[in-house]
Amino acid sequence: MTALAAVESQPLPDKRDFPAGAMIVPCHDLARYHQFTYDLMLLDVPDGTIPIMKRSSSIVQNFNASVQEMLDSEAQWAWIIGDDHGFKRDIVLRLLRHEADIVVPLCVKRGPPFSLVLFDSVWGEDEYGRPLYNTMQFPDLPSDGKLFEVEAAGTAGMLVRRHVFEAIGDPWFENSDGITINEDMVFCIRAREAGFKIMVDPTAVITHLGMLSAYPEQHDGTWGLTLDLQGAAVHLPNGIKLDAPEGDFKKGHVR
Repeated sequence: MTALAAVESQPLPDKRDFPAGAMIVPCHDLARYHQFTYDLMLLDVPDGTIPIMKRSSSIVQNFNASVQEMLDSEAQWAWIIGDDHGFKRDIVLRLLRHEADIVVPLCVKRGPPFSLVLFDSVWGEDEYGRPLYNTMQFPDLPSDGKLFEVEAAGTAGMLVRRHVFEAIGDPWFENSDGITINEDMVFCIRAREAGFKIMVDPTAVITHLGMLSAYPEQHDGTWGLTLDLQGAAVHLPNGIKLDAPEGDFKKGHVR
């Protein structure tokens, strides 16, 4: 048994051990994938947890309106999930068991090169002095299954405690140019400026759904990328290699 498998197999706390929260689904329209709807229906969450789904042409507007509705409720945390993701029913409990202010699962982008939406270092700044991030590579993922810190991450599957939103203040999300700095990165920048760390739980993994679905997976102690075409899966150790200049695929563009 690998170190990751040993951590994964540890029993999770009972959902009654946690306060109620909110499941935020900031989508443009109704859920696009049956798999997402099915997984959401089976999700194991603390009693009293509320769903918040906002639909408009602006994803940023959906994000901010959802957070405000969450803060207007008694919810003590928010789990943010897009309608193009698949996940196991225990993923929220897996993230809640940590005392982290912000914690995310492993996830990859929806399209080639299906890189991780984790950013582990800063390589430069944009014209406004905001950081631009290097994308974490599959070989750099820890193999021991323990929580680790990153500079920034996509919000897919991100669990955020109530006090983080309260400390940052409205607006929590803002899209500057949507390429190097999108709403996910803006939130991470503001969270870190407010003194919060962004942690990753490698035992929690979500799938980016599509005609070709993609997710990180560990084989024989080594992380790589698994691509699934209607049940026919192929695993690529270390992911897809691209010869690209610094920044072409390594900027903090999360979508």
